Parts: sequence; C-alpha cells; structure tokens
Amino acid sequence: MDDGGRFEEAKTMFRKGKDINRILQLLAESISINPIGQEKWMYLGGALNVVGYHRDAVAAYCQAVVFDPTSDAAWKSLQDSCSKAGFASTATGLSWFRKILQR
Repeated sequence: MDDGGRFEEAKTMFRKGKDINRILQLLAESISINPIGQEKWMYLGGALNVVGYHRDAVAAYCQAVVFDPTSDAAWKSLQDSCSKAGFASTATGLSWFRKILQR
C-alpha cells in the first residue's frame, strides 16, 4: 500500500539529521497507512531514541524483530534501547534468547 512517499521522506530527513518531529510524524503516518515492514520500525525506533523515548523505541524494535527475527541490527537496537530505558536485565535476557535462536 502506497504511503504517498512519507517513509522515503522520513528516511531522507533522518539520514540528514533534520527536523526529528517531522520525521516522527511522517513515520507515524506511514505506519498507520501500512504497518508492514521491518525497516519502518527500525527508523521509528531510531527516531524515538533520538528524542529520548527509549521505552517507545523498545516497542518499535520489537516490531522490527517480529518482521525479521534474523536481523542482527534489530536485535542489537532492541537490546540497546532496553538498556537505555533502564531494562538492563531484559537486555541481558534478549542477548541469551538471541543466542538460542541462532542455534
């Protein structure tokens, strides 16, 4: 489903470090139109971390892992956000869980 270029615009802006509030708005609109896709959730997690919403970033990265459980980047980002959000034991648990999945 076409999101009218919202996701591509958000990606471009994020890479250039421009207007994080606009990026979040574009990502939210894109995901509300079509929530499918690991990359969208990765960018949302990254943008949420930039503004300090680490717990919300955890939720976004969980979605990214759902869409691609083999993505090292998604798992690493999820663990990092858990640590930033104060969930150190969860971050450690995720590390072990990831190792089990890789067997």
